[in-house]
Amino acid sequence: MATNGRLRDYLTRDEVRALRDREAGSADYLFRSERGDKLTRYAFWRIVSEAGKRAELPMKVYAHQLRHACGYALVNRGCDLRLIQEYLGHREIQNTVRYTVLNARRFEGLW
Repeated sequence: MATNGRLRDYLTRDEVRALRDREAGSADYLFRSERGDKLTRYAFWRIVSEAGKRAELPMKVYAHQLRHACGYALVNRGCDLRLIQEYLGHREIQNTVRYTVLNARRFEGLW
């Protein structure tokens, strides 16, 4: 979660409600399998991969791509690079700087 801790800035109402229910103990798992069990990492990867196939995307889709999409989205919003570094858990700023490459709009209004 971002350092300011405001869930409503990043999640929908239903997502915030699910997290609060989880914290209150009314739900065993935030993400559940079809059987109601804990959703495994492998199952999540499979769901993301299958979603890419159903969307008929021209490339294979991996769950880790969601992390990269988050980085690009935060940069495009104009978030501070050090904040993004902390949010994504990067030790080295070079791992975060990669997300600035595609954002040509960052120079708009500079002068």
